[in-house]
Amino acid sequence: MEPYSISISCPVQTERESEIISSVLDTENMDLPNGDLKKEIAIKDKSVCVTFSTKDIKLLRNSANMIMDHIPLIKETISRFGPPLDVDNSAQ
Repeated sequence: MEPYSISISCPVQTERESEIISSVLDTENMDLPNGDLKKEIAIKDKSVCVTFSTKDIKLLRNSANMIMDHIPLIKETISRFGPPLDVDNSAQ
């Protein structure tokens, strides 16, 4: 059976905001040890794109729902702390 997949794209205002959202989503360990779920996160222009693929349609639905719950919370947290600052790692 071919795996099911879903891609979710979330527009953001700045590239830094997309980096923060991507980083938070990447730290959430959703990839299962047996490889049943694959998660890919990419930043395209000013959007965060998350793609899931799995052979289990229920797992796909739950994963997509979780992302749809988390992204607004991450964006709200960013807005409460003010616009994200650009971080220059070369100055360290």
